[in-house]
Amino acid sequence: MAQDPAFLFYSSDFLTGVSLLNYDQIGKYIKLLCLTHQMGRLSESDMLKICGTYDSDVFSKFTKDESGLYYNNRLEKEVEKRKKYSESRRENRSKSTSKDKPVKENKMSKSYVRHMENENENILSNNTHVEGVKGETQKLSEIVWVELDSKMSDEAKSVWTTLCETKKWKGKTKQAITLSLKKLLKYEELFAISLMQSAIEMEYQGVVYANTDADYKKWKSTPRASPKKNTDGINPKSHYWNYEEYVAHCMKLNVTPKTEAEWT
Repeated sequence: MAQDPAFLFYSSDFLTGVSLLNYDQIGKYIKLLCLTHQMGRLSESDMLKICGTYDSDVFSKFTKDESGLYYNNRLEKEVEKRKKYSESRRENRSKSTSKDKPVKENKMSKSYVRHMENENENILSNNTHVEGVKGETQKLSEIVWVELDSKMSDEAKSVWTTLCETKKWKGKTKQAITLSLKKLLKYEELFAISLMQSAIEMEYQGVVYANTDADYKKWKSTPRASPKKNTDGINPKSHYWNYEEYVAHCMKLNVTPKTEAEWT
């Protein structure tokens, strides 16, 4: 394990996995990952040297084997995957040179990149869909939605499905998608929809961040206009916005907004 100087790091999965850790815990977690990558599995005393004291949140990121050593399951899988890939490339190059044919460096580079891209594309597609009980392929977003027994409306489900089909969400694992939906379900539906819409428009990799709870409190304390006084037809949910958001949305759609007096 220590022979390889690097391992694949999936930033979106990592951000999702540490969303409930504070910055101090994240720092400890990162250092422990690096140490296990370079040194192999760690003893409890090694873990405590980094953490100072037993930290259940950080320790929960690691599995304890029969010998009492700690390791990160995802890291070991990524290391093994990278190792197999490197071995396959060496084997391919060996076959190419065994016939006394010169190997062009630029051709090897292109082959390397294509191979790596194809491997990742297969991983992404496998994470996006799973096989249903009757052999039909179901989207992972729909399966997670059903498993968590979401009580949100069809509109919310539609926005959720759209979010999960965006470029930065297609490669998420089921665990990551499940965690994201669990976080959304803590909030009122309209606020959850706004978070998903923002993630779609701004191409965010997540939906809930450190400041989201504070934004939610502010959102709840903001008076909202009555639906009957604001049926402009632009968006069925537009009556829940404040006036500035309403004007911005109208400008985006190239529609002349009402005056603030008319809107309220």
